[in-house]
Amino acid sequence: MFSEQTTDWSEMDVADLVGTELEWSTITCSTRSARTKQKVCLFCAKSYTGGPIHIREHLDPNVKPRHVTFALQASC
Repeated sequence: MFSEQTTDWSEMDVADLVGTELEWSTITCSTRSARTKQKVCLFCAKSYTGGPIHIREHLDPNVKPRHVTFALQASC
């Protein structure tokens, strides 16, 4: 299960990220919690559900269909 983090992965150097931290670093800090169903992308502000596999699907433009819907603006 995804636990509450103490470090903001989006502020870390990519080379220092391990495991699924790279995927989670692309999600707004306010929507990374396991309690938040809709995850919001830092790059495009679109919202989607799921974990690392869904994040990778969202970030890869070659994956079709890309189950992503528009979200309201999110901020940290």
